[in-house]
Amino acid sequence: MVNKNLMYNLDTGSLERYCDSDDGVCRIYAIFTINAYGEVSNIKVRAKHKEIESEVAKVLTKLPTFVPAYQNGKNVNLIFQLPIVFRVKKRDPFADLDKS
Repeated sequence: MVNKNLMYNLDTGSLERYCDSDDGVCRIYAIFTINAYGEVSNIKVRAKHKEIESEVAKVLTKLPTFVPAYQNGKNVNLIFQLPIVFRVKKRDPFADLDKS
């Protein structure tokens, strides 16, 4: 459910200019907690640019309420680690030049 939500709500098109790797692959690491009430909290995102981190954090805050983890008859917090990888098509810097 988390992956599907990210797939539909993360605007990778606006983030492609911040993906500066040679192969066009952008790697992001997110860690968050699903608390005993099923709500997402304690979001931490690591990426190369702050703009990417803030966009991913914004999408994660919009996740719906989950069924909380259950252990020994009690609802418990669950730490969720989420690696995010997407590939962007690198734009040719000379594409806009006059070909005369």
